[in-house]
Amino acid sequence: MNLTSHQAAAIQSEHAGKVITSNFAIIEPSHFLDPMYLEWYLNEHPDCKKQLLIATQGSRIAALSIKLLRSLPIQLPSIETQRRIGCTYKLMQRKKKLINKRLYLEEKVMKQLALQQLKGEQT
Repeated sequence: MNLTSHQAAAIQSEHAGKVITSNFAIIEPSHFLDPMYLEWYLNEHPDCKKQLLIATQGSRIAALSIKLLRSLPIQLPSIETQRRIGCTYKLMQRKKKLINKRLYLEEKVMKQLALQQLKGEQT
């Protein structure tokens, strides 16, 4: 969990052993808490977002405290429901990433075509 941007991310196994800077907190979910559900809950659940916003109001730097994270209540549906929510969230994140990549590539092609058009008119 990034303590300043208030964004959570489930760390994948390929990131094991990497150094985490001081503006991050590592939350190790137990066997009854799905990591992707926890990521969704911290990033998207309206009650959680509201609590995080209230906790940082009036601060010059809107950083979360470890104490607040420890006391943050989390709704825990069944592990099956958590996995469904987490999986859906992961798929939506992937879809957003792919859409953004497609838009970037389309813009790149459009710029290249415009430059070729200009080049063709100048010769």
